[in-house]
Amino acid sequence: MAKSKNDSLARWKIVKSTSGDSPSPTARRISAHLSEFPVIRLLGPVGEDMVRSYLSQFESISKNRKKIFICELTTFGGKADYGYRIAEEIRLAREYYDKDPIFLGKTVVYSAGMTILAAFPRDRRYLTKHTTLLTHERRIEEDVKFLGPLVANIQVAKELLADFENGKRIQNQNFSQVIEGSDISLPEILKKAETGWYISAEEALDRKLIEGLL
Repeated sequence: MAKSKNDSLARWKIVKSTSGDSPSPTARRISAHLSEFPVIRLLGPVGEDMVRSYLSQFESISKNRKKIFICELTTFGGKADYGYRIAEEIRLAREYYDKDPIFLGKTVVYSAGMTILAAFPRDRRYLTKHTTLLTHERRIEEDVKFLGPLVANIQVAKELLADFENGKRIQNQNFSQVIEGSDISLPEILKKAETGWYISAEEALDRKLIEGLL
């Protein structure tokens, strides 16, 4: 069966935005196409409330006959594990619900928000032109107190180290997904993430992290 007119992405040919405050004609056409599709809007900290919001909104749009839906995100970050949960839901939407999710970052997509962005292939990522991305190493906030027998505390330390190593593995996997299809290498993003890497929308486009700007 041929795809419906509204579900075609052939029209979404992206060119770099022209300078100035007014969007280019191409950006205006893309914006018009975006308005044709269902939207999930995620705003605020990445956490349990955001996961619940996503699930609730997806339940509504999953009944829509259109394959494409837009996932808008504005966040200063939050808890990475909840970001991974939303990323998994995006993958499931694509693989099991026959949906075609499109990412649209607006204003700020920081920290754990990049975990969500990574769930989308590069050609399904868009930003508004004044958006800033921030990626950094995964941060740990945990107080550890050692009490009791020495051997028992060594085991606690080993378990803590194993947790850190697992976090590093997941972090590097996420970085690999963020940069897939771009001209950024894994060593580069790992190095810049040590101190935090702020990426403007224009730089994200130039480095091929995203498909286009609106």
